[in-house]
Amino acid sequence: MYSVHLRESVYHRKLHRLIKLVRHTPAVRSCIQRVFNEIVPPSVMVQERGKDLTPKLQAVIGPVLSQFLEQALEMAYMCGFVAFVCKRHEGIPVPVLLPLGSFTWSVEVVTQKTKKRRREHVSLYRYDVRPMHPEVTKDDLLVFNFQDPFLDEGMMLPSPMDSLVDMHELIDFMQSKLINVIEWNSTKHIATSERVEHPKDQTTEGISLLDEFRRYLITGNHSGVNRFYMTLNGDAPPHTTDPSQLSAAHIHDSFGSGPDAGELGSSSVHVLPPNTDVNELAAVDPKINMLEIQELFQRQVIQFFHMTAQPDINQKTKRAYMEMTDIKYMRHMARFGTHLLQFTYACLFDVDEKDVCVTLEEPSALAMESLDDVKNLAEMQVLLPSDKLKIRKRVMRSV
Repeated sequence: MYSVHLRESVYHRKLHRLIKLVRHTPAVRSCIQRVFNEIVPPSVMVQERGKDLTPKLQAVIGPVLSQFLEQALEMAYMCGFVAFVCKRHEGIPVPVLLPLGSFTWSVEVVTQKTKKRRREHVSLYRYDVRPMHPEVTKDDLLVFNFQDPFLDEGMMLPSPMDSLVDMHELIDFMQSKLINVIEWNSTKHIATSERVEHPKDQTTEGISLLDEFRRYLITGNHSGVNRFYMTLNGDAPPHTTDPSQLSAAHIHDSFGSGPDAGELGSSSVHVLPPNTDVNELAAVDPKINMLEIQELFQRQVIQFFHMTAQPDINQKTKRAYMEMTDIKYMRHMARFGTHLLQFTYACLFDVDEKDVCVTLEEPSALAMESLDDVKNLAEMQVLLPSDKLKIRKRVMRSV
């Protein structure tokens, strides 16, 4: 029973870390949002068996699939797959994604005895998704892979972003330690030590008398020894009753104890025994450059999403970099979104995936940064009348 609870605790901790990375980390969120902006349209256009959908069906299913695609991409990055169920809205079947955090998953082997899912492709291993919702069962789920499952017995909730999760957790750990260092350095820390001279009288009575004298200096109390004998040079100052503090009671200066003392009224003098050494502890130097670590993490995120950091681009190579990295990756994600929506529509209306055609506009490598670029294209006579209209709309939208 203890091992089961421990395993569930590890699952929930890993799940919380993944959600925090995907939803609340600015570097990751910015890259995911950029993918949304490039490939997710306001409404998805669908054709079935080469024919357009009826205007009524298209008006409902188009925006629904668009919103579904945006949420599905987020789940794909976090989990490596997209899991959803089919529900009906206003008499029309629509896909409903499992909310992040409402399910756990692992990798299981597929054998002849394994229960088949609806519209499942042939595979040897698959994701085993376990929903937490009381009214959703594993048989209701439809799973579409974004990344093929891989075997790792020690891996819980395998995710494409595991490396980023580990690095982000390291940054959180180092930030917490740095905060502790700042809190330590914000106050002074004093170390006191007592000087004890070797007694001239080596007898037991001499050592005992020295111990009594030390106790009296620190606490102001003595056990049966004549007080006059302990204070031959005058009364000792009234010391605190807490031996651990080694400090006497506060003696206020005459200029700071009166009602007209002003700001000096709050000053006080702390008196310690004369045989006490006082040393101030030095500040702690963590030797951690959080800026470098955060920049390293951001670079890892950019590389994960196959994007190019803006400081690494100059004007001469900007278009080449965009075409080589950003655009190709965006086109890859657009193709994944197309296959996902085809699979989703086929599951909703129980048709063959080959009969479904979904149109997602792939990002273009053509970068127009100024009107001179448009002028050059017009002079080369490569623009069609429809292209001119698109360029006009784009220019008017940016004005």
